[in-house]
Amino acid sequence: MLAKRHRDGDLSLKADVFKVPHHGSADFSGAFIEAVAPIVSVISSGDESAKKEYIHPRATLMGALGRLSRVAEPLIFVTELVAFFNVEGWARLTDAKKSKKRGTYFSFSRTAFGIVKTRTDGSRLLVFTDSGNLAMKEAYAYAPDPSGALQPASVIRV
Repeated sequence: MLAKRHRDGDLSLKADVFKVPHHGSADFSGAFIEAVAPIVSVISSGDESAKKEYIHPRATLMGALGRLSRVAEPLIFVTELVAFFNVEGWARLTDAKKSKKRGTYFSFSRTAFGIVKTRTDGSRLLVFTDSGNLAMKEAYAYAPDPSGALQPASVIRV
């Protein structure tokens, strides 16, 4: 329905940044993605455990996001946040007072790799990732050309 209203000129679905629905499942509308025509797509995904494998994002969706973008080299980010929980096992707090109050507990740790951050001032767009590896952080910038369409721009490190 939304894609039809877009084609009929009743509304515009065009977006620079597209938060992909349903973790990148194979249940998507190519007509909707074509109407959005994103420059940057962000997929919040990651399987809960080896026992719950959903294969998200699906390859067919990734192909559609690349093919239906309005730029030659679209960016597609997958967060994979849930996949970074580690089982630490039984633990006790090191503070004696708090430890007596809390007792022992089964612990997990989590690292925040895969986070995708976007910033805009209304015309320019900056997208960057927060990788756990300092050498692998990525940043991409877009700025409007004379017609107002966003085009890749230089990233300035400060």
